[in-house]
Amino acid sequence: MEAQAAEEPVRTKMESLRLTCEGEIQIHQQKIDSYASSFRSSLQSIKSRAQQTAQNQALGFFTTSFY
Repeated sequence: MEAQAAEEPVRTKMESLRLTCEGEIQIHQQKIDSYASSFRSSLQSIKSRAQQTAQNQALGFFTTSFY
């Protein structure tokens, strides 16, 4: 009987800690998702600028090589 009574506060504490951890995991997951989305956007922007630069350099090469 006493063992069951002693286990109850431990279970309550463990449940509380589990809920806290689940909440923190969700917060961190949202931060990671946001970072990943931002990173993908940055990569897309860099890719676009690189393609534009390459295109501009190619145009510059063709316009100057014929003079």
